[in-house]
Amino acid sequence: MSTSNPLVSIIVPMFNAEEYVRDTIRSVLNQTYVHWELILVDDGSTDETKNIVQTFLEDNRINYIYKTNGGTASARNIGIRIATGKYLAFIDADDLWDKNKLRSQLDVLLREDVSLVFSQLRCIADDGTPLGKNLGSGTGTYQEFAALLRLVAGNIAIPNSSVIVERQKVNQVGNFKDLKNMEDYDLWIRLLASGSRFYGMSEVLGSYRRHENQKTYDDPGQNLKMVNHMDALRKDFPGKQAYFNFLIFQRLSSYYKPHNDKHEAKDVCLRIFFSNDHINSYRFEKFLIDVVGFDNYMRFRRLLIRRFRKFETFLSLIDK
Repeated sequence: MSTSNPLVSIIVPMFNAEEYVRDTIRSVLNQTYVHWELILVDDGSTDETKNIVQTFLEDNRINYIYKTNGGTASARNIGIRIATGKYLAFIDADDLWDKNKLRSQLDVLLREDVSLVFSQLRCIADDGTPLGKNLGSGTGTYQEFAALLRLVAGNIAIPNSSVIVERQKVNQVGNFKDLKNMEDYDLWIRLLASGSRFYGMSEVLGSYRRHENQKTYDDPGQNLKMVNHMDALRKDFPGKQAYFNFLIFQRLSSYYKPHNDKHEAKDVCLRIFFSNDHINSYRFEKFLIDVVGFDNYMRFRRLLIRRFRKFETFLSLIDK
């Protein structure tokens, strides 16, 4: 395969995907770029997924693997292990690609000195009707700690089904970890931490399907998972604790505000916040909470970080 037409390994994890996977496969077959292999990993489906996939296997670019149920991360990792392409592309079994998706992103990869390219996806209903909004954000080149911080803060968002990335880079950081609803987010963080450069495209190059069986973006514990992730990251970046402290407060506040049971929310916030060993003023913090109440305490704490009113100002302080 020439360097201008590299092989792309497309990985699709599937679990009981009979309703949508046919259209997902067709959106790959319709790509204007044809130098790809499609690896369909069936994670123990009990519906008609296998029978539907069988109708496409006459195309020798398509591979089907069945495994016992073990989760999305394990399915993707099996696909990565048997992939032979220079690049990996991911698409979930209910999403769609526009026909120029691969060609447009490969043009960027071959033009820019980057390891990963992502784009926006339009949000559609389960019947394919556009919902009038897009998933994903971030345009241009991202690298080093500032980019990692943008990702953790939600300043950039990278939809899994929009990504194309160098396979070697993914292998080097250990592929996907088994983190429910966060395995892709975790991989992007580890790639940035290892020195990879990302490029965000402003174009919308596919569709992200919202439906009632979907849980990725409706996980009520997502903010708490982010807090735990930031706590672990903090230990990997000595001297940067203040930035993760700021983001942890943001996430705790995001968890607390909409939570129905405020007593439980308070307990969760305190438990997670005080588990971070960079908080050395436990007695003073507890005193403040007892005196002013938890609502006022959270307002007070947010006032203390108002000097970071604009995220760009916040980022500019990183290396000072």
